[in-house]
Amino acid sequence: MNNKSNSVSNRKSAWYLRFSTWAGLFGLMLVVIVSTFAWREIAAARELNEARSRDRLVGRPVDRESLADWYHSQTSTEGTVEWSEILTLASSQLISNRMQLFQKESMDPPFPVGSPEYYDHLKDFLQEVQPLIERIRAVGTLKKPVWIPIQFDEYWDRLYASRSVLQLLSLEFESAVHEGDSPRAIQSLETMLDSIAAFDCNLGSISTHLSMGHRHTLYYSITKSLEVDLWDEAQLVSLKEMIRPLDLNAVWQKVLDVDGSQLSSDSPRGLVDFIPLPSVKKQMFDQLQQSRSLVKDGYRGLRGLWKRNATDSATGYWWSNQQFMFGEMAQVFLRLEDHRRLTMAAIELKRFSLEKNRLPTDLRELDQFAQGGVELETCEGRRFGYEIDNDSKAATLWCRINEETERARIIEDPLIKKTPGYSYSVTVNL
Repeated sequence: MNNKSNSVSNRKSAWYLRFSTWAGLFGLMLVVIVSTFAWREIAAARELNEARSRDRLVGRPVDRESLADWYHSQTSTEGTVEWSEILTLASSQLISNRMQLFQKESMDPPFPVGSPEYYDHLKDFLQEVQPLIERIRAVGTLKKPVWIPIQFDEYWDRLYASRSVLQLLSLEFESAVHEGDSPRAIQSLETMLDSIAAFDCNLGSISTHLSMGHRHTLYYSITKSLEVDLWDEAQLVSLKEMIRPLDLNAVWQKVLDVDGSQLSSDSPRGLVDFIPLPSVKKQMFDQLQQSRSLVKDGYRGLRGLWKRNATDSATGYWWSNQQFMFGEMAQVFLRLEDHRRLTMAAIELKRFSLEKNRLPTDLRELDQFAQGGVELETCEGRRFGYEIDNDSKAATLWCRINEETERARIIEDPLIKKTPGYSYSVTVNL
């Protein structure tokens, strides 16, 4: 009987000993894992703070306060009050509803676009809003870009309202073109340029996308005017001066400066407020810093970023999201440059037709005429398309793109064609 009790007791002791040993090992492993994790996070936080301190020393924004200071230093308060009132008026329900009547993409227009009735209503509308247009023209002469208080809900509402200003000015330009009033048309384009510059603060990727959308509006207005006999050669040269290329490196670095400041937990828009781990923030910060060198070779680096964005997801979930954002942004840069190149080529095509009273037989002849002063291919190296109509009275230029980029729809761009294979086209009449 005693032997049986001793056997049971020994088995219990052995089980308890094994349990205690494994529990101790598990506890030790847990301590090691937690300690390693804590050490990694502490080290990442220290490295991130050091890196952000270096950024602060060179004037880059790193948090809410420094972002506000940076933004204030990049803008002017001279026209803040006047622009704020203009944006409120231009985006008001009354004017917005009236402008919608003239939108080309309207599903149920009250009158056919381009009809005499259309232009009669447009003329009446522009007469009603002429005081507002004059205010825009006057404030456009002030120092730019304009400072808008960074109370972010209000700020983005104001910034989006700038699209209404560009739409209004494009309607004025369209009316001037229809009436054959080239001096008024030039004045409208100059006012559009002033308005674009007024909001060209590049306060992060969203702001930059909007600014690029404004430039698309400018390019579209110019190319549409080439369909009619409006410009002389001197005016066409002036048009070319209006579509100078972006300072790609300067704009790209500003976007990264602002978006990098949002990696702070107290940032105003909190890009990663839901990711408290310093190691994750550090990884994203490092990748963002590496992105600064992408534009050293011009648009070639952005083209590579877009292609990697479409195929590479091996860098981790969180960075893949950020990579996707920058990849989409790179595509917006590329689209704008393609549109600018096409617009420049179309102006040269119009100059050719004025000087020689005919259209070039192919793009090689246009290139020789421009003496290499225009680029006749996209940023991806795809040659522009060119076709002359049957009676040789008009020619069409179009911009071919890679079909895999058709899903890039960051900006609201009504110019993107629905037909796969190209994005922009322009017709020039003899």
